[in-house]
Amino acid sequence: MIRNKKDSILGIFALVTCVVIMLTLVSAETYNVTGRNTADVTFQSEAIASNVPPHIDNASFSMEIIAEKEVYPTGERANATIPFAFTGENITFTIDVTDNNGEEDIAAVIIFLSEDETVNESDISISLDAVESTKNGDTRLTFTKSWNVPAFVYGRKNIFITVNDSGGLPSDNNEIKIGELFINPMIGFEIVNSTGGDVESIQFAESPPGTTNVSAQSLIQIKNIDPDSVGMKLKVLIKGTDLVNMNGTGSISISNMKVDGKSMSTTLQVIDECLAPSESKTHVFSLDYPLPLPAGRYVGTVTFEIKAL
Repeated sequence: MIRNKKDSILGIFALVTCVVIMLTLVSAETYNVTGRNTADVTFQSEAIASNVPPHIDNASFSMEIIAEKEVYPTGERANATIPFAFTGENITFTIDVTDNNGEEDIAAVIIFLSEDETVNESDISISLDAVESTKNGDTRLTFTKSWNVPAFVYGRKNIFITVNDSGGLPSDNNEIKIGELFINPMIGFEIVNSTGGDVESIQFAESPPGTTNVSAQSLIQIKNIDPDSVGMKLKVLIKGTDLVNMNGTGSISISNMKVDGKSMSTTLQVIDECLAPSESKTHVFSLDYPLPLPAGRYVGTVTFEIKAL
């Protein structure tokens, strides 16, 4: 029994001794060079750059609306309650996006026009195109797109934007709301007489040939209603046709009719340059009966054209 214990002790000692010998064999790598006084040793260097999400610079967002000329943000709609545009007009959206992995990593920038506060598949989507790097070297890129307003769209739209990089990683502020827009708002106005009643015709009192400055039997009042509350201003124009004798020969030239003291014409002329929302303007019509003039009832037309600014 004692012999077995001794053998066990010797075995443990041998194992420990073996381990100690193995440890003493581990040493740093050394280099010995002969025949020259310098030596080069090259190692591979490694680093890993993280893929970081792009960022939407919402403060850089701009929107330009072009009718026959620019109307927003400068022009006739500069003070609109909400920017608005009509069928056939062009809206240009522009925004900057940054990506610390480089501008080439920005893959998709999309504007969404939504009726609610979320982005979904039914929203109008507009893909923006890259323009050029304008700031901060190679990490910032400007995107833009001009969109022509279609006829079938109506209503107030929230403007959202989404951005994804080349690997599909969304921006850190994705689906951010950057503005509002009203598409094809309604033009609303009233044309009433001096008592607030409907205008059926502009009538002048029966008068002898050669009578001048015969006032219409009622004033005409025009009011801008702005039913969608977008801050729309209106321009009012007017034209007319000659008054023709319904009982025989003879006519009264439209130039004999005056509005606010100015002779009318068969071509449009402005009578209200800019009618603000809820604003009313009153207009006075008068007629010169020419001489000679056959007796009879004379009828013509007066047309008002209301144009949104």
